[in-house]
Amino acid sequence: MSRIGRWRALQLLMPVVLAGVVLLAGQKGAYLAVGVLGCTLVAVLFALSRRDVTTVASIYVVLMIMVPSYLTIRDLGAAGSPTTIVGMSALAWWIVSRLVPGQPIATGRQPIRMAVYIFSASIILSFGSAFSRAIPAIEISGANRGMLEVVGLAGIALLVADGIDSLERLDVLGRRLVFWVSVLATMGIDQFLTGSTPLNSLYSRLPGFSSAYVPAPITSRDGLRRVQATTGSPIEFGLVLACALPIAVHYAKHAPAGKRGRSWLYVLLISVALPMSLARTGFVGAAIVFVVMFVGWNARERIQAVLAVAMFTLALRAAKPGFVGTIIGLFTNAANDSSVTHREQDLARSGFLVRQSFLFGRGFGTFIPSEFTPPHQPVASLDNQYLGSLIETGIVGLVCLILLLLVWLFTALGARRRSRDPATRELALALAGSALALAFGLYVFDAFSFATVSGLMFLLLGMTGAVWRLAQLETDAPAVETALRNAVPRAT
Repeated sequence: MSRIGRWRALQLLMPVVLAGVVLLAGQKGAYLAVGVLGCTLVAVLFALSRRDVTTVASIYVVLMIMVPSYLTIRDLGAAGSPTTIVGMSALAWWIVSRLVPGQPIATGRQPIRMAVYIFSASIILSFGSAFSRAIPAIEISGANRGMLEVVGLAGIALLVADGIDSLERLDVLGRRLVFWVSVLATMGIDQFLTGSTPLNSLYSRLPGFSSAYVPAPITSRDGLRRVQATTGSPIEFGLVLACALPIAVHYAKHAPAGKRGRSWLYVLLISVALPMSLARTGFVGAAIVFVVMFVGWNARERIQAVLAVAMFTLALRAAKPGFVGTIIGLFTNAANDSSVTHREQDLARSGFLVRQSFLFGRGFGTFIPSEFTPPHQPVASLDNQYLGSLIETGIVGLVCLILLLLVWLFTALGARRRSRDPATRELALALAGSALALAFGLYVFDAFSFATVSGLMFLLLGMTGAVWRLAQLETDAPAVETALRNAVPRAT
């Protein structure tokens, strides 16, 4: 039986298996059936797919989107996030492939790889700085957890940057990312309309898993729900959608004829769900990526984009009166917003933390607001990753983080300049837009405290490295062919 035939047979068998489990397990059968079906589906997809870097990165995407950040493997504690485990496995694969000759892992010049090296070195230095002083148990736990998380993030970035072997496989990963982000958006839309979190009860019953913390309840602003789906906060939800939006638009524009409708549906779902976060970070991030993509489009595409935004705004206003006014009020009344004033106060109160260890920081993952506050001036949170990095990793770590973002941006722009393929050029521009959106998001959001947005950041970082490397191969191919032709002696 062919691979397609086996897949169709399994599609027919899955509902039968599901019904049988429900009948056998009784009232609790629904949860068991979903678990069995999910495991079966993952095993089948892995068996039928190519066992390459794209497949591993796709598993990472599914876990990043579908498993809430608070859910960890019970016996591993707070460091037992499924994405962290996959990321560490990716790093092990990358290291072994570089040590064993003949493995399909790129070893040439790669700016993203060097940036990840430097960023990781700053984290290691901060780890050493943390243990160079008397450190309480709660900080030891935070430092160990932070180090493992960075290992996982670096692993997925390095494996994707050096391991994807063709633009076709990179596009497969990009389309899968867009699909699963649209699933996240759909969950957010359902949460906005119903006010419920139907998956929470399922997650609480998953065997072998536990909650690292109690998930935050759904909040509201001006009587409107602020959704977050499986992410850790509405701000994270909005920023994740904003960063994925240009990727979704790119693949919708370049989708095959039979898949264009489905691809534009993904764009619509992401666009509809993003405002439901009611987070300024998401709106500014979306504006940034729109401007970046706008620069790269031709005149006809620019007109279409402006009209689409105008029609979307009118539809949003008609569907939910007062919604657009609430969004505008987020910016016009920002000076009076308690969340903004609290951020400013916390920034002003955190100077003593920076002075305590200015060069290498207190240690990545060791900043716990309730533990490090001056008397009568509690620091609730920072909501600023740059300041958080200055506190935890010192000025060295902050410079390395900014360098990582700059290398990401200029590598994406360099890939666009190198490639002659219009689709590859636009993908590189979309990645540059995501880099700028995340660079802004880090200023108003402590992103490394949230698993989904930090995982997406390093996945996109790896994709940027891959498109830069593959665009270089595309540029070098004609020269190689010419050299080979010249090397063959002509017949006389």
